[in-house]
Amino acid sequence: MPKNKKPKLINGTKYNRLTILSYSHSDKRWRKFYEVRCECGNKKVILGSALVSGNTKSCGCLSLEVKKNKRLSENHTEITAIILGYKRHAKDRGLKWNLPREFIENIIKKECYYCGTLPNNRKITKNSLNTGLLYSGIDRLNSVKDYTKENVVPCCKICNNAKSNMDIKSFKNWVIKIGKKAMAQQWSEYLERQNKLKEIEN
Repeated sequence: MPKNKKPKLINGTKYNRLTILSYSHSDKRWRKFYEVRCECGNKKVILGSALVSGNTKSCGCLSLEVKKNKRLSENHTEITAIILGYKRHAKDRGLKWNLPREFIENIIKKECYYCGTLPNNRKITKNSLNTGLLYSGIDRLNSVKDYTKENVVPCCKICNNAKSNMDIKSFKNWVIKIGKKAMAQQWSEYLERQNKLKEIEN
């Protein structure tokens, strides 16, 4: 290439993630190469025509990100939406959020801590596949304390609403009270049926 021939690409021009720093050299086929800086900070020498055509969009970091995203779980968007919802809830109430994503991904798959109900809340986002994600909610054992691993359990919507702001001891006592009343009522109905059968037999 003649020495007085100027590079066609201008310094400072940005192509995708790459910004041209300077003209580097030309090969035997007169193809122009440029030193570029990627958004991630890496510097490389790239063929100019590859920049213009878009065949090369980054230093290589973009392809790594794409591969990483393909390895995301099937319900990545739903789990993200669930976490953001709880974080907003915590912020609105002045509570700290100290639950890592991996912990959330695990706990929402579990049955309700109080009644054993399998995950039955459904989360659907615009990027959901199929019918979204069935999950258990998250309840704080002590409603005045922050979201920490020691203070949260998986919980169905019914138990969550029933427990409300009760502490765990009060909630258990309330459940026992309901259970005793239900058993007493069932026993009363059973005795009533037995008495009617006896009357019929007599």
